[in-house]
Amino acid sequence: MIKTPARFAVYETTIAVKRLIEKLLNHRKVVRNGAFGLLDFFASSFLTLIVTPLLVYKLGVEQFGLWSVSNALLGMLGIFNFGLAPTIIKYVAEYWSKKDVEGTAGIISAALVLNLTLAVLISLLLFVFSPLLSGLFLKETVTDAQIQEVIRITIWGFAPMTIRNAMLAVSKGFQDFKVVTLFGIWTNLFLNGFAILIAVVDGDVYKMTVSMVVILWGSCFAAIIVTGNKIRAMKIPPHYLKIRLRFIKEIYQFSVFVGLTSVGSVVFSFADRLAVGALLGLTAVSYYTIAIGVANKFLAVSTAVTQALVPAFSAWKQELKASEISQKLTTAIAAVSIPILGAASLLLFFSRPLMVLWLGESVGTAVLPSLRILVVIYASVSCIAPAYQAANALGYPWINTAGSLLMGSFTIILIIILGGKLGLPGAALANGAIGVLFIIPVYVYRNLRTGQSLR
Repeated sequence: MIKTPARFAVYETTIAVKRLIEKLLNHRKVVRNGAFGLLDFFASSFLTLIVTPLLVYKLGVEQFGLWSVSNALLGMLGIFNFGLAPTIIKYVAEYWSKKDVEGTAGIISAALVLNLTLAVLISLLLFVFSPLLSGLFLKETVTDAQIQEVIRITIWGFAPMTIRNAMLAVSKGFQDFKVVTLFGIWTNLFLNGFAILIAVVDGDVYKMTVSMVVILWGSCFAAIIVTGNKIRAMKIPPHYLKIRLRFIKEIYQFSVFVGLTSVGSVVFSFADRLAVGALLGLTAVSYYTIAIGVANKFLAVSTAVTQALVPAFSAWKQELKASEISQKLTTAIAAVSIPILGAASLLLFFSRPLMVLWLGESVGTAVLPSLRILVVIYASVSCIAPAYQAANALGYPWINTAGSLLMGSFTIILIIILGGKLGLPGAALANGAIGVLFIIPVYVYRNLRTGQSLR
């Protein structure tokens, strides 16, 4: 059949995309690790699907809002980790790809020292200032004393969480995501299982929070054992695992940029809930948490799938040209965008019957307007997740930092302005500030196109 110019162009484009995908899929570790990330996401999403309506029913809307604040606070505390986990992934992957065993061991030791120091100091500091947070929320039946108790016990979950994440980051640096995925699934099963059990027995949010902290400490010790076994399996001599100041300086300098990125991202884990609670009350926090919890699954799945690109890009920058890396990034963005945008379209179309089926007529209807707004926002920004991972891996963490700080600042300002005028839908619209993150792929592609150094 004779091809017209249009058909020829489509044919050539299809072949080119196919070749790019084949090149990417030839890196079996990337595909395998992405699959494990996807498994982790689906397991977490399934638990959320089951647990959320049960907790709303057993606790009531306002008490569920308090439980949401506890979980959000624990996520917010991650900003004080100063980006050490992704930094560990990057440097372990780089040193190991260069077959530098001593350098790999030095990074692991330095990471452990920094995490222990930060975890202890910041936990104590936050415990002292916890009473300041309890009076910020509008509430109906929950007291300031209840909120303060929950906040204080939550703070003690920060130390085990940050140490656990650092230890598991070592396995990710070796591009072994299997153990990390299984570890995460089992931890989530325990956390959610005990939360449901306590909610059913007496509906005490304080006891639920205590169980969460205890499980986090158990997972921390388990992660240390798992990482020790991994180090032995990689045949790293124990005497290499000594503390060296140069490695501490190396990872800390980079992690500051990555950590500052989390300051912007905090709006999606705590500060936005704080603003909504102060403006609209704990009941609104419950509805907002449910809506954003569904919508940000798009961002979660894109992050889960593309996190395997951090060690991959870190290794590729030692081996490939900038133009080849740019092709891989384009392929990754396309591979993420097509299914996410398709899934988002289906969710928007069936959103009302699904929400009513899941949460009941009253809660489902209250959540629906905010949910639809947030789905559009989160699905759109999820498409650039590969560029975000590439920026960290290729040595451009500051662009992620700048984008996240702008995003966080604009979101809080817009929540105050739009939430006060439009209520919960206004707070949802404020999340559109996340669009500022599109500067990340623009910057990464610009650097790759101009051939700037990747070292």
